[in-house]
Order: sequence, then C-alpha cells, then structure tokens
Amino acid sequence: MDVRFRYSDHLVGLIEDAAVAATRIATAPVSSLAAEALRAKRDAGRLSARLDASPLDDATADAVDAGSWARPAEERWLDEAAGEGWLGEPAGRRLDEALGGRVTGEPAGDAAAAQPADGWATALKLDGMPTQQVAAVEYANLLACYDAESELTDQLFEAPMTVLTTLHGLICRGLVAAEILGRPRRTIQAVHDGAQGRVIFNTPDPRVVPRLLDGLVDWLGATGPAGSAGLPTLVVAGVVHERLLEWQPFEAGNGRLARAAARLVLRARGLDPAAVAVPERTLAADPGGYHNEVAATVHRRGDLGPWLEW
Repeated sequence: MDVRFRYSDHLVGLIEDAAVAATRIATAPVSSLAAEALRAKRDAGRLSARLDASPLDDATADAVDAGSWARPAEERWLDEAAGEGWLGEPAGRRLDEALGGRVTGEPAGDAAAAQPADGWATALKLDGMPTQQVAAVEYANLLACYDAESELTDQLFEAPMTVLTTLHGLICRGLVAAEILGRPRRTIQAVHDGAQGRVIFNTPDPRVVPRLLDGLVDWLGATGPAGSAGLPTLVVAGVVHERLLEWQPFEAGNGRLARAAARLVLRARGLDPAAVAVPERTLAADPGGYHNEVAATVHRRGDLGPWLEW
C-alpha cells in the first residue's frame, strides 16, 4: 500500500503534542481515568453515530446509557457469542459462525459483480423500525464496539482483517442482514453531502476492494520501511482512518468503522491505552470539512499530508 506524506512542522508539532498528552494520561489516577473513559465512550458513540447522519437524539442515547432500552428480540443472536470474549474459543468460533464464516476476513473474489449505486441499501434491515429505535441500535452497537476494543488491541497488528471484520460485525449488528456483516463491499457507492445530496467523492470499484484491504493488512503487519511499524502512532491511526473512509470497504457503517479502527491503533500502540481521547469532537465541529478532506486526498492521488494535519 502506497503511503505518502511529508513531515511538515505542523505535523511534527501534532505528533509531539500527542506524546505529551499520552504522558499526562499515563500518570493520571486510575479512578479519574475510569470516569473519563466512560465519558469518552459515550461522547464518542454519540458523535460517531451523528457523523454518519444518524438521527440519534440525547433522550434516546440517555435511555441506552441508563439500561432502560431493550434491543429488539430478533437482534439478540450475537449475545451468547459475546459472553466469553470476541476472539477466543468457543466464543470466537460462535461469532464466526454467526457472521457466516466471514469474521476471519475471507474476501469476496474479484469476480464479484458491481451492482447499481443504490444496491447497498438492500442490505439495511430498517423497514418498519421507528427512527429512534434504529438510532438506539446504532448507538448501542458503538458502545459494544468500544467495550470489545480492549480484547482486540493485541490482535490489531497480528490479524488486522479479523479485527476489522469483528468491528464491522459489532457496529452493524441488527442494521444489515447477517450475510453482509464483515463481507467486502459488492456494490458501487458514493459518499454524499447529506444536506444537498451532492457527491463528495466516489469510492473504488467493489472488485478491487479485497485487494485494497489486503494491502492495508500487509502494511499494518510489515516491520520494514514499507510498513507501519516505524511510523508514529498518530500517523498510523490517520492512515487507517483515511483509507477506510476513502475505500468504504463494507456495505454500511464504514465511517464508524474507520473511527473505531483509528482509536484502536491509538490504544494498541500505547498512545491512548485508557481510551479517553475523543477525536470525534473535532470532527463533529466541521463534518463537511471532514469528508471534503477525504475527497481532497483522493484528488491529490493519495498524498496524506494535509489529511494528517487536518
């Protein structure tokens, strides 16, 4: 995977600031970190859902936080698998079975036919569900994803595709058909401006998505100069975030997946092990600029420098 950027003074400053913040976090009292992590979990979940145009309102999110919301009965198929850990046995095997054998990241073949631009919508299971019920499912899924991350950090650089498909299964549980979970995208898609409906950027042909994901997996696992190991954690998180946003590798939930994967990089490499950072606060302040910068990266033919500084 080609990763191009320049260490500008601004980027170097951001990397140094992140290291200073990480040192402060490492010396903070455990009790205060626990409280801050809970706030971060809820804030990140609400903001990440809304960045993907969820209609989630605070009353619905508060109900989920308070435990007074109940997941629709037909969507409880994953609960047992969650009981013993996401990647262990037998829970990992049951999760793999529940996701149709795709939690191991078996990509769709290059022969997968491209479908019409609106074909992805057929994956969604939202017919007849009240708007806030859908929003509650989205938010509850993000909280569950956050909770599972501590078990996924050790696997991120050893089995990246397994981690990505597991995250996707958590994020989209109950929102897409089971066979869609963790399966690379097979439809033609574009990212639109929700207010005006204009196309912000087009995504790669679905037939190349498995190859793109393979490149990301190889880059994350490589220890040489062509891999991620020698790069600052903030840069690695930014690259993962942008590539997943740009590629939209699954049928739905890609924005939430990209933000969760970036946070997991920060946790796995020790920059934010307590998971108290909430980058979504900055992103939510200018959601249009957030997606426009992805489009600008595409137009720059993959130069990630301005994105990493954004």
